[in-house]
Amino acid sequence: MRFIHYDEAKKAATGWLQAWVGRTGTVERALLVSDLFGKLRVVLWAAEGVFEAARPELQRALEEGCGSWWTGEILPLDRLTGADRRIWEDAWNEARSDPETDRLR
Repeated sequence: MRFIHYDEAKKAATGWLQAWVGRTGTVERALLVSDLFGKLRVVLWAAEGVFEAARPELQRALEEGCGSWWTGEILPLDRLTGADRRIWEDAWNEARSDPETDRLR
């Protein structure tokens, strides 16, 4: 595996998610998250059943584009409850909007 700089990984993930969210009408929102270690993950707000259908494509694209910076985590918000759900809702509200699509932050 070739080394990918963090900035390259984030740019790849952002570009891929912009295109994917733009062509996927069933995804309400997607949040690209960088954790304390600089690893990337995605939180999805999507219609019922979309997560399972989209997961293989998302996982493959993000693994290829992000290399070791990808955590492998795609979190479907509809499966989270209580404090976990509130954390990601707050993260969405505080995140910077993507200039290409308002459904990605």
